Amino acid sequence: MFRRTFVTAAATALAGCGLAPSEPSTEGYPQSPPNALFSFEWRPEESGYEVRFDRGNALTATNTSALYVVSDDTETLWAASEDAGYDEMGPPVDSFPVEPGASLLHPCDRPTDVRIIWEGADEDTSVALDEHQSRPTATEEGAG
Repeated sequence: MFRRTFVTAAATALAGCGLAPSEPSTEGYPQSPPNALFSFEWRPEESGYEVRFDRGNALTATNTSALYVVSDDTETLWAASEDAGYDEMGPPVDSFPVEPGASLLHPCDRPTDVRIIWEGADEDTSVALDEHQSRPTATEEGAG
């Protein structure tokens, strides 16, 4: 009886005393875009869209090589890492981190479709984080 009690007590006391598991490997996993929600407001008096980062994960030089806004004729570089090589787009409007509450004016001649493009820190991954689709007004459709 004593032996059974001792073995049961010892097993309970030693439970969980093994080697700690190693951290999971992230090698080989594709880089995924951060969660981010933006709002778009057409500003005719300023000939452009105010693009506002409403909610989501901060965009940093660690998780992003470039963030830019694209429409039919215009690209605005919001932020980019120093070694990303976006000289043809001109200097970025802002620097990292880009956090919720940040905004910029994306110049456009008219209301148009606008996309936010995120490029991963590995520079091999890029996706549209958000998109605004312009809706034609009744006059633009010829009804007015």
